[in-house]
Amino acid sequence: MEWKNTGGVYRLEESIDGTPVTVIGKKEFLGCRDLRQIALPKSVVRVEDWAFAHAKALEKVTFASSEVSFGKEVFAGCDSLQCVSFGDENRGRLLAMMLRLGRGKELLDAQLIQGKEWQDTLDKEIRDYLSEEDAKGYEGLWTFGEEDYDEKSFDEEQFCNERRMKKTELVFLRLLYGESAPEDFERYLRERTSGCGREDAFLCIVKNHARDIRYFEVMKKVGGITKENRQKFLECAEDSTAEIRAFLLASQDGQNDFFQGLFL
Repeated sequence: MEWKNTGGVYRLEESIDGTPVTVIGKKEFLGCRDLRQIALPKSVVRVEDWAFAHAKALEKVTFASSEVSFGKEVFAGCDSLQCVSFGDENRGRLLAMMLRLGRGKELLDAQLIQGKEWQDTLDKEIRDYLSEEDAKGYEGLWTFGEEDYDEKSFDEEQFCNERRMKKTELVFLRLLYGESAPEDFERYLRERTSGCGREDAFLCIVKNHARDIRYFEVMKKVGGITKENRQKFLECAEDSTAEIRAFLLASQDGQNDFFQGLFL
């Protein structure tokens, strides 16, 4: 199959020599190292098993058709995947996150993703994932052999910490890109802010999103930035943008602090 590749961005025409391209074959891009983004034409209605599996650099896949069906493990091992879009970028981001977690089997449905039922299915999958023990899957690392995990996962505590961080990131994404804000997801973050027994939500922000104001806005909205912990957020936001520092100052003291913070 012939593809146009520009710096890792692949594009396929609807037909080749007059013949419509309807199927992405089994293992077509298995392990492809330079594939970052790919746009599939409306003519494609089937993606076979492992078509994009272990394409480690793959970030975004765009489908023009809502009639696509999928084989098994199409995106297995796509650790960089950020968006699988059927027209709705927000749902595409949420779908990609679930696929990275190995939870997207029921959600990878081009028809379902267009309707309300998809959001309900997503929320159920998220709740199921959040309810799992943090150590789930750790024993399996030893079972399948050294090649299936990296060195940092030898330690069970580190494994559990990373899994909690994935759970927290998932809830943030759900509140950022979902159509609603379920109270239990808001509570999940609120109970994991600075000053709580576990500070997963706070750590997720300061370690991974210290320059993304949207995460601070979510924390404020759910009640995770308080009078008691605001200073801790400010101390950890020293390398953040002036906008974020101003936002944190304004979060308790009113509008005047916002403008003062812009000049810090």
